Amino acid sequence: MLRGMCHMTTSKSLDPLLSDQHACRRIVWALKAGRPPREGVRFLSVGMDRVLNTVDSVLQRAAAGQVVSPLVVQGDYGEGKSHLLRFLAEEARARGLAWVVVTHDREQNLGLHKPAWLLRHVLWELRWNYPSTDLGRWEHLLSWPPDYNTDRDMRARLATYLGYLAKDLRSQGFHGLVLCLDELENYTLLATRQKPIFREVLELLALALEPAVVLVFAMTYSQNVPPVIGHRIHPPALDETIAVLVAERIRQLHSVAFGWQPPISPEKLAERAWKRALSVPSGRWRFFVQIVVTLLEVLHQSKHPTVLQRAIPVASATKVLPPEQTPNPLPRASTRPPQPARPKLQVGDWVEILGGHFRGWNGRIQSINGERLYVVVEGRIAIRVQVHASQVRRVRP
Repeated sequence: MLRGMCHMTTSKSLDPLLSDQHACRRIVWALKAGRPPREGVRFLSVGMDRVLNTVDSVLQRAAAGQVVSPLVVQGDYGEGKSHLLRFLAEEARARGLAWVVVTHDREQNLGLHKPAWLLRHVLWELRWNYPSTDLGRWEHLLSWPPDYNTDRDMRARLATYLGYLAKDLRSQGFHGLVLCLDELENYTLLATRQKPIFREVLELLALALEPAVVLVFAMTYSQNVPPVIGHRIHPPALDETIAVLVAERIRQLHSVAFGWQPPISPEKLAERAWKRALSVPSGRWRFFVQIVVTLLEVLHQSKHPTVLQRAIPVASATKVLPPEQTPNPLPRASTRPPQPARPKLQVGDWVEILGGHFRGWNGRIQSINGERLYVVVEGRIAIRVQVHASQVRRVRP
């Protein structure tokens, strides 16, 4: 069904990205790992014309110092939400806008339920990402953690302070500020007394808009998150037409990255990956891209196998050295059989907890920190638990 669609693929042979082999390799490795690449985001953004036009319009008006409505990015895990946020970041930087991302985390006091802590984190992100920025007038917030009274007063004044911050940035050469508040679905993990504060600050932010400030609210689809006012943008659904376009772009990147010409057409490549992507209930975008990269990698290894040189035997040390200088024999290798490798876990995977108080429960991985996993267990209420990676078993991606 996917055959005969070659005429729909837009040629990008003149794209400057395709002349940088190292950049293409970094992009391919990021796609294989299921992460949005830092380079070539627009090159891979196919089937997103309406979304790109909305983003371009909002950022252009914000860079001109106008008041713009917030952007609301919604999408399931593995369906292109992270790619869309990466595109927003690159477009904001290209237009001279400072880009800051804050991920809602109750344990770190980060979120709309702690507005003063949220502003403090924004300031630190600006200092880390733009070291030459002068934030002298904000030194009191940077140096001292806010107390309860400061945090309470900030609920109604957060939008005003973001406007002041945008003015400071414009006076230093920036065109404005883009603040992305990610994982708003963590609202369900807040304490009962924190949820009204979250809703109050969210409503005030959406209504009290400031010039040159772009607010981006990112979340997965959830019925429990309070409604947000703004331009709603969604990653495009994966269909057969977009599948061929994406496969063609990845094929070009892989060809430049490893200096070869894949012996498979984009239509055939997309058809193979499409069939496997239909078997997963969610995360089809990420799964499809990973399958395309894997198929190209298998073809490349079959065409260009790695040649291993045999070790050249050398004379035994006992024949060369005197008996008194003969080295001690090497210890015997362990006969313990190798342990099977655990499958790589990713954010959004459904897992079963094998140990601890929540043994036998199923949940979705919300975040990963090394070997520590934060899993949201679904029940009458959502519970966020921390487990070790060795104590879970992936049920489905």
